[in-house]
Amino acid sequence: MVGAGLIGSAVAWQLTQAGAEVLVLDAGRAGAAWKAGAGMLSPRESALQARRWSRTRRPA
Repeated sequence: MVGAGLIGSAVAWQLTQAGAEVLVLDAGRAGAAWKAGAGMLSPRESALQARRWSRTRRPA
């Protein structure tokens, strides 16, 4: 998992609860955006990310 903000930490915790072995990496820089955003997900960025992801998906 890259990023130990609210969402990265929550996903890592859920994965460990499901039995996965998880390594969380975080730069730990002072003044990082996660401190200001507190796990906020931007609707616009989420929509853009979903479009990017769907273009890169390949059928199984």
